[in-house]
Amino acid sequence: MTRFTLSERLSYRSYIVLLVLVFTPLLIGLGWNGFGLVEVVFLLVLLIAMLIFWRVRQTQGTPGMESLASVRKTLRNGERYTLVQLYSPRCAGCVAVKPFVERLEDEASDKLQVLKLDIEHAPGSDLKPEHVSFTPMFLLYDPQGKLIKETYLIVDRNKILYEIDQAQRG
Repeated sequence: MTRFTLSERLSYRSYIVLLVLVFTPLLIGLGWNGFGLVEVVFLLVLLIAMLIFWRVRQTQGTPGMESLASVRKTLRNGERYTLVQLYSPRCAGCVAVKPFVERLEDEASDKLQVLKLDIEHAPGSDLKPEHVSFTPMFLLYDPQGKLIKETYLIVDRNKILYEIDQAQRG
């Protein structure tokens, strides 16, 4: 079982930390003079909206990737490069990059496949490098399953496609 540091646990749960940071001052500010019905309704609507947004935008793992063996087999496909996104379901950064990852996956599907793995559970935790403290993390593999590049927090579509083109040439 992988052990996580406090900074890793906070990073992987950044959406929850963000909710606490937003709602604590709101509760203190609104509660200073007592809560009225309008304030309570406002807070409930805001909380529900934020939870719905998080749930809709939450990254989902790639189906069929239940074991490290299935991930390694997919990495060694012999045809396409693989971008592995290590995410946490409660990570605000993962929610933010989701549309970019999906666009990259759609646009480059002929030469790139994307695997999304939860870093807190196997097999994502098995691929997690020792020095990683934040999500999202991206690992780019060649068609033989060799790690080419690691990036953190940002997925740069053009740079990934450039690196694939350079690796294909040689």
